[in-house]
Amino acid sequence: MIRHRLPSRCVNSFCTVLLAVVMGSVVFSGGAFADSPREYQVKAAFLYHFVQFTEWPEHVFTGPDMRIRICVYGDDPFAEYLVGTFMGKMLHARRFRIQPRVSASTSHSCHVIFLNREIDATRPDVRRALQRSQALTVGEADDFLEQGGMIQFYRVEKNIRFAINPNALKRKQIRLSSKLLRLARVKSK
Repeated sequence: MIRHRLPSRCVNSFCTVLLAVVMGSVVFSGGAFADSPREYQVKAAFLYHFVQFTEWPEHVFTGPDMRIRICVYGDDPFAEYLVGTFMGKMLHARRFRIQPRVSASTSHSCHVIFLNREIDATRPDVRRALQRSQALTVGEADDFLEQGGMIQFYRVEKNIRFAINPNALKRKQIRLSSKLLRLARVKSK
């Protein structure tokens, strides 16, 4: 496993952002919350912090200069927010690469795959792509965890929360920090 000690400033800033969300400080004003630009700004920030607290198996990174690939499967609701969130940042000497609109044939080299609520994880092509991939899978469909996804966004009133499927993580030998696990709803077996 690739293990890195995180600087305390990363842990503190991550916990501050997540606790603000969990405690309800990030409230969306206005009418429609779903698919709002603000919703995807928050989800982009969550993805960045998920990456900071994820350990992949060593073989996932084929070289010391390999970028961490953040991919969006299907239509991309928030490319500009992902670019804004990840641009110019590094994690353990690795830069990020944002790849919008990956498909089943191009998703195998992703480290994180985001699937929006329109993607049906039960489709054979999607299922095969996710099984082949060593990526941390993050989705927003209501049954994403039941379909084998690893992290699922969900809403409580106007706040974004996330749930985790530990069995899916274990199958791919991906570990999430206990700090992240404490903030999530964990799917029971």
